[in-house]
Amino acid sequence: MKVSKLAVYANCDMATIAWTTDNPIPGCRGFAIERDVRGPRGDAPKGFINTWVGFKGGQHNPGESRPSTEWPIQRYLWSDYVVSFGQEVRYRVIPMVGSAARLQKAAEEQWSGWSDWVSIDTGKTKGFEAYFNRGIVPSQFMARQSEQIKRRQSRDYRGRVGARNGIRRIYRERIRAL
Repeated sequence: MKVSKLAVYANCDMATIAWTTDNPIPGCRGFAIERDVRGPRGDAPKGFINTWVGFKGGQHNPGESRPSTEWPIQRYLWSDYVVSFGQEVRYRVIPMVGSAARLQKAAEEQWSGWSDWVSIDTGKTKGFEAYFNRGIVPSQFMARQSEQIKRRQSRDYRGRVGARNGIRRIYRERIRAL
């Protein structure tokens, strides 16, 4: 009972990790993913990737993330958007066992081995080539901004929001300020 297969696919701005187990792993609450990095400096550090979803009923703050050793991935697929163009990465998957409050790594023989190195670039994964021209995917950012706008009491601010396309203009101004 272990992580039996691991595959990593990359394009110009992300890596997707997929894995399977040969049988259910007793006490498994999810999986931690460890990232190793080489090559140019980028946004992705070595270590365990962060996730944004904890256990049901757990306490968290909006937009909070924690290492996957604390909030393990509860499925068999994950996309790593933290990697940067030109970096080389590899991953291994570690089952996390125990209660939500007392998680620990499963025995090492249940872990996957390290994946092959993949380059965050186009046309580097055999049979897989993707080119994206996507802008900001601001879903969480927009949700937080919307909450902040609702809380603002400034008369001037309310006037700008009420103006035609005012809310879009404010979002554009905030995005440019980033």
